[in-house]
Amino acid sequence: MAKQFFEVFPTLKLDKKVQELFEQVTVEKVSATKSRDFIRVTIGCDYLIPKETIYRVESEIKKQFFSSHQVAVKLYERFHLSEQYTPEKLMNAYKDSILLELKNYSPIEYNLFKGADLAFPDGGQLFLTVEDTVLARSKAEELVRILEKIFNIRCGFHVTCRIEYKDKKTGRYKEEDDLKIARQVAEITARALGAGSVPDSSSDGQSMTQDAGMKMKDGVKELQGARKPDEKDKRISGEQARSGMTGAFQGKEKRGVRKNDFKRAVRRSDNPDVLTAGTLRKMPCRLRTLWEKWARWSSRERSSALIPGKSRMKVLPP
Repeated sequence: MAKQFFEVFPTLKLDKKVQELFEQVTVEKVSATKSRDFIRVTIGCDYLIPKETIYRVESEIKKQFFSSHQVAVKLYERFHLSEQYTPEKLMNAYKDSILLELKNYSPIEYNLFKGADLAFPDGGQLFLTVEDTVLARSKAEELVRILEKIFNIRCGFHVTCRIEYKDKKTGRYKEEDDLKIARQVAEITARALGAGSVPDSSSDGQSMTQDAGMKMKDGVKELQGARKPDEKDKRISGEQARSGMTGAFQGKEKRGVRKNDFKRAVRRSDNPDVLTAGTLRKMPCRLRTLWEKWARWSSRERSSALIPGKSRMKVLPP
């Protein structure tokens, strides 16, 4: 059995206007989930209540009764409207509330409904004409479900919603933008190809793009017709690569820097007992032979030290 709203919530404090609006509201059903974290309150009345007022009352119930608990309160409206209301009149009077509800639900459906053209060919149909986009086609079914629920369950009508699509609107200055873009493309192409003249701003955009395309094709043909390197050029470049000389180094050589200038001088030891390859070549033949024999004997002594049982001293041949 339905009860008056303030019989169910006797201590609820509301604004004067809101309280007057809810004096004729009845509570038809109150339910909660098993976890007691969500409370549904179904209310009924004979007139429309703006959705903004419904949200305000939900907030006050949660604040005054469940401030210390994690509980969500939701009011479900049931409007028992008179016969003077038609779907079209209902839309005119309740459209702001529908927009607010869609905005809180999803911004995509909100923008889709806000930009749609509404038509009521008869009392039982609602046609929504929206722009034909991928996003609109993906969300159209959900928007239809929400609108039919508002009209049929909340307001007691029998309305069927249908979505129709229209071409996406072009910008107000689209033609001027196209001409401007075409002129910029022609100017850039002319500069890239070294053209001296720039197309006139009063010329048609399509002709400018065609001229730019012809110039670009001519430039491509000129590049394709360029001289290929002959065998002499290839041989010269190969010799330069094998020489290991970079372009920067070759430039230095042209400026008077010779290759031998980069050779490092040999540093000789001041110790007279140090023998080098150059010193050995200058020694007399007999002395060089003795030095070689001593070197062989020294190497054999080092190797025999690693083999057990062998003498570490050997007599050199005469």
